[in-house]
Amino acid sequence: MLERYLKSFSNLRTDKNRKRYPALTDHRAPHKPFFLLSVMDLMALGQITVKGSPLASPKKQL
Repeated sequence: MLERYLKSFSNLRTDKNRKRYPALTDHRAPHKPFFLLSVMDLMALGQITVKGSPLASPKKQL
């Protein structure tokens, strides 16, 4: 499962804009992978649930 996430995260579409993002980020929006990892952490803690998710629990439903 981890390999699937690694492949998916490496192929994320990110905003490419040389004027908005510095060369340090390869001129791309760097926040999307961090956002997804944060959501996954919250799901693992049971703070967020999504119907059909393997991490779903009955706390909060989106």
